[in-house]
Amino acid sequence: TDPAVTAGRLTVDLYPWLGSADMGYAEPVEMRTFVAALFFLGPNEAAQKEFSFASIRRRQQEEVHRHADVRSIPIWGPFLDRSRPDAPVALFVYDADSLQHVEPLIRRQPEVTSGVVTAQILYWYGPAGLHF
Repeated sequence: TDPAVTAGRLTVDLYPWLGSADMGYAEPVEMRTFVAALFFLGPNEAAQKEFSFASIRRRQQEEVHRHADVRSIPIWGPFLDRSRPDAPVALFVYDADSLQHVEPLIRRQPEVTSGVVTAQILYWYGPAGLHF
């Protein structure tokens, strides 16, 4: 349990995030596990000016087509808030069964190997019908 909830400083209301049945969504929504990668600016500050989310996205899509263990990237996008230096710069959600299937795709990225960005890879729980 979250300490803020336990202390009574925060209350949590849970709502189905895909909408209600009258919006055309069947509830309960079937959920499953995906693999997510959060990208952060890395230690190579000189090269960060050259950071391009589009180049990472393009290379990740090319890599996915070469690996049967990673079916697709249904969600990707940059984070727009760059006001905090520790904020992530991009998110990719992979349709894959394990972290081990995705990690080589990310570790081969030129932006990762050169230190422009770092990546944190973790499991993400989302709607089973998610696809792109």
